[in-house]
Amino acid sequence: MADNSANTNIITYHLDPSNPKFWVAAGTIAFLAFVFWRAGGAILKSLDSRGTEISKQIDEAGELLAQAEAQMAEYKAKFGQADVDAGAIIEQAKEEAVRLAEKSATDLGGLLERRSAAFDQRMNQLQVQAQNDLKSRAAELAIGALRKSLPEQLDAAALASLADTAIDDLPNRV
Repeated sequence: MADNSANTNIITYHLDPSNPKFWVAAGTIAFLAFVFWRAGGAILKSLDSRGTEISKQIDEAGELLAQAEAQMAEYKAKFGQADVDAGAIIEQAKEEAVRLAEKSATDLGGLLERRSAAFDQRMNQLQVQAQNDLKSRAAELAIGALRKSLPEQLDAAALASLADTAIDDLPNRV
């Protein structure tokens, strides 16, 4: 109970009109009431306008957030589409590489066939030329051998007759 009476004494002490603190507190309360009475409307109006402004800023921030989320969704869709496009481009490049490899193989096969045919043709030409050279050389050797052996075997009249026959037959051979 002693505690209870001590608390009552403190309250009584503060509410005692003979105490100067009482009058300071009462004057402060009266001053604040007077200020609120005179400027309360302006203060409340100022607070209301500030609240309205803050509310507008919050609404604008919400709109900006919604716009940012929409743009983010749009960019995510674009990036997703870019991934799809990149995949398509890669697939197309692979197909093009396969097509070019097949075309190169076909072209190389054709080139090898053409070169092989040209080589075969050149070999045939060289064989024909070698045969002609061989025949020509054999003919030269035969003529040389005949030149040495014919004069011994034939007389001059027979040689002249052979020469005339060869000269006459020359246009038919050329």
